[in-house]
Amino acid sequence: MKVLFAAQLYLCFSLSCLGNDSLIVALRSMPDDTNKVWAYRTLAFDLMDIDTDTAQFFATKGIELSRKLDFYPGLIKSHLVSGYVFETENNFNAALKQHFQALEISNQTGDKAMICSIYNIIGFAYYYQGDLANALTYFDKAEILCAEVGDQAAYGQALNNIGVIFKADGKYAEAAETYRKSIRVKELQQDSSGLANSWFNLAISESYLGNEAESIHAFETARSIYVQQGDSANVISVLVGYGQTFCHFDRYPEAIEVLSEALTYEKHITKPTLYLIVSYYAQALRFTGEYEEALRQLNRIYPDVKDSDRYELLRMVELELASCYVNLKRFEEAIPHYDRMLAFTDTINNAEKRDVLQELQTQYQTKEKEATIALQQKDIEFQKRQKLFLSIAVILAAALLVFALFFALNKVKTNRVLDAQKKVIEGALQDKELLLREIHHRVKNNLQVVSSLLSLHSRNIDDAEAQDAMLESRNRVQAMALIHESLYSHDDL
Repeated sequence: MKVLFAAQLYLCFSLSCLGNDSLIVALRSMPDDTNKVWAYRTLAFDLMDIDTDTAQFFATKGIELSRKLDFYPGLIKSHLVSGYVFETENNFNAALKQHFQALEISNQTGDKAMICSIYNIIGFAYYYQGDLANALTYFDKAEILCAEVGDQAAYGQALNNIGVIFKADGKYAEAAETYRKSIRVKELQQDSSGLANSWFNLAISESYLGNEAESIHAFETARSIYVQQGDSANVISVLVGYGQTFCHFDRYPEAIEVLSEALTYEKHITKPTLYLIVSYYAQALRFTGEYEEALRQLNRIYPDVKDSDRYELLRMVELELASCYVNLKRFEEAIPHYDRMLAFTDTINNAEKRDVLQELQTQYQTKEKEATIALQQKDIEFQKRQKLFLSIAVILAAALLVFALFFALNKVKTNRVLDAQKKVIEGALQDKELLLREIHHRVKNNLQVVSSLLSLHSRNIDDAEAQDAMLESRNRVQAMALIHESLYSHDDL
């Protein structure tokens, strides 16, 4: 039996190495046996991100053939891959139906390891559907059953999943406690990669709780482990989160230090990550008064991103450019960047919008007041001179009177121009207000889709190193999501 199972796994791996077209051709000559079931399952899994209709066709074929052969392992896997295809289509009700059928069959066979895995799969389906209560229920079931069967690796994964739910539900204290439990499990397993990931997630949770020392300690621990492993990709993720945490606690010099370190990995950083790092680096520079250097950093990447379709990153860059120009009192240069930011986004957090507009309006009003005060001071000085010169000559007094009238008329004209400009700006900003309301949710949703796709791929990968790589990628995306969430939830952006 073990030999047959190993042969099936080998065939499944071999078929997955073929092109999909070659595999479809090979199916025509294959007998209706368990090997064909694995071939159907492989095709469905490989095609679900390309052609969901075709993927669902092969998943259904696998289900039908497995039933005909009474081949329960293939039947379970075929139901699961059918559910994955439905998840790709965001049809979570249909996906859950398939997953529950796989769970029912697993309960009949008594395969507790498979039941643990399906509990986690169902939990994720509920999570992506937005049903956090049911997601937590099934992750809890996975945790209990994994502890019962002694599967420490799956137990640690279940704890991480529970932590994800707590974070998504804003229960950061519970999330932090769950990650501490996960850390203890990973330490017993001597799973350094999982341990680093748990420390990283704990750091983010502590940051949300406002626990500065605990968050920084967790970030430093995660970074130390990743450095020892030579895992530069996750080192970069930690440095980005580290820098964002320093910004969160108004420790901008430290943020500059860690983000500068992140930039030393520039050759190994993807362009989106580089844009993100530079944006936060520029923000830290701006808050330390280094406006020109912040502009230099932003302009370094601006030619690459200004015409890209990465609207979230582009919006961040445009926002930082505009803010730097505002700090430098170069308002005319700031406004086009705000316009570009609005052109690439249709929603934004209301609090952020009010802060940005208020800053622009405050700067404008300050400039207007300064001009008015200057004119008033000139009027006072003029009156003093007029009293002095009236005693000298009538002609000089008349000249001074003309001079005074000129200044008065100029003042009125200037005020009218300023008032007109103010009304134009306020009108434009009010017209754009509706465009700024939902960006936070759109960004979160986009990042969640990326995280979801990575998660879907990770569930059916047997290779541990590949699973770790997928998990590390998803953690980077989650880090970006959490960084974005924190960035737009503070008034001092």
